[in-house]
Amino acid sequence: MKQVKQIVSLFLIGMLMNSALPAMAEDSIRVLLNGQEIAFDVPPRMINDRTMVPLRVIFEALGANVDWKDEIRTVTAVKENITIRLTVDEAVMYVNDTPVSLDSPACIVNDRTLVPLRGVSEAFGISVDWFGDKRTVTIGSDDGVYEDPLFHNGLVMVQQDGKWGYVNKKGELVIPCQFSEVQNFYEERAVITDSYVETSDLHFPYSLPRFSYIDMTGERITEELFDGAEPFSQGLAAVKTNGKWGYINKNGTLVIPPQFDDADHFCEGLAAVSVDGKYGYINQKGEFVVIPQFDYAHSFSEGLALVENEQYNSDNIRCGSKYGYLDKNGEVVIPLQFDYAYHFSEGLALVAVDQSPLPDDSKWGYINQKGEFAVEAQFAKGSDFSEGLARVGIKPDGNSNTIKYGYIDKTGNLMIPCQFDDADDFSNGVALVSMIRYNEEAGLFTAQYGYIDRNGQYVVEPYLDNANPFAAKVTLVDENGQLRYINTDGSKRGNLPTGKFYDIVYEDGYLIHTTADNKKCIMDINGNLITDEYDSIVGFFG
Repeated sequence: MKQVKQIVSLFLIGMLMNSALPAMAEDSIRVLLNGQEIAFDVPPRMINDRTMVPLRVIFEALGANVDWKDEIRTVTAVKENITIRLTVDEAVMYVNDTPVSLDSPACIVNDRTLVPLRGVSEAFGISVDWFGDKRTVTIGSDDGVYEDPLFHNGLVMVQQDGKWGYVNKKGELVIPCQFSEVQNFYEERAVITDSYVETSDLHFPYSLPRFSYIDMTGERITEELFDGAEPFSQGLAAVKTNGKWGYINKNGTLVIPPQFDDADHFCEGLAAVSVDGKYGYINQKGEFVVIPQFDYAHSFSEGLALVENEQYNSDNIRCGSKYGYLDKNGEVVIPLQFDYAYHFSEGLALVAVDQSPLPDDSKWGYINQKGEFAVEAQFAKGSDFSEGLARVGIKPDGNSNTIKYGYIDKTGNLMIPCQFDDADDFSNGVALVSMIRYNEEAGLFTAQYGYIDRNGQYVVEPYLDNANPFAAKVTLVDENGQLRYINTDGSKRGNLPTGKFYDIVYEDGYLIHTTADNKKCIMDINGNLITDEYDSIVGFFG
């Protein structure tokens, strides 16, 4: 199953503050919902290290209906089958009439009722994470902003002398290099391997890894070793024992017994699991909310989940799948009718309808959450929306071997003409594009890379030999064989070393640099050295 990007914990309530406490610290706080910044009429404020936000704006952004009773100072928010009730100065929150104790009550500051951002979001089963160095809170998917950070929960994996450990943002080795294999931290827990079992296969003997979990001090949360282990998501992690999958909590306790043939991470309160070859969804109690009935099921995104069933012809030969979407009540709200489909992103989903056996020969368009086409299926290629624009491709003159790329908005208007031979999604306000040109010196056609802004104007003309998208405000390019870092306006970033092209800048603004003797170290984008040199540094889930 796909690895989890959300970092969540469903019922870590206790985020409410009282009205007598001082206002926000000096720097403003950004709140992003599925990668898009929420505009508050009153800025979010940090009170006792907790983020508090105006109640109506956050509830409506989360898709909840809001009712405020001024005479009793109580707010009720309803979304789908979840009802939340909060009363100012009362240290309890009711979630579907179940009382949840709070450390301190909701508060009124400057005639505005503030509610705890994490508390109300997670009560609706929506993921939350705080990035202190950016003073940014992400709700739901953090795609496009923190999609691929180097540091996870403030730690990164490093290897020395064949063993792995973890370094913090100060460069301190906080968990010594002692494990054979490690994975990134999620929800302050990480999967590690330091034990193997030999198979009984006489012809092809090999070792199988056994998995465990550690906390952020390096201590194991369970002594049990698992045959398979997934990252934590919303307080639970899928583990495999004797061929079946179940779930443990963050204390290492098995809370959902191993009984599934396959198990995905929890997202928006539900997880896809399979029994006897069919997929359904369970809640965090292990109860089936959607009985197994689909040939495959994907994680929820923006309240809907992509599901698929295989199709067979009259000779019982598989001829593809049909895709549709269901809601959290298990109702198929968009029928399984599409030949190919992707999850919802920024309110729209990319789908294909052309009955073609291959995605490359299909027509792609975008549907809304009602299943209606917001952008008719007309493109040869498409991608998710990013920063309000989506990359699409057309085949000029019907030539099946040639595709030109441009960008549309959410109404389908072509904002940037299809003129590029290849293109990437927008990130940090710019997009990487390329043009195929004849290189007389080499005697062949080669790609030349450049960058455009959201108006389609070149920030960097397409003359670079190689280039990367802007994960942060800086990226590495190859100009006539010379490596250099540039800013999003195309200017040179002179304070960073020009190492090798596989040096990587990550979403959180850190850089893995490869030295002349192939050692790895971490720098920030101002060129400050963060860590010592290591044999290897891995900044992605591997």
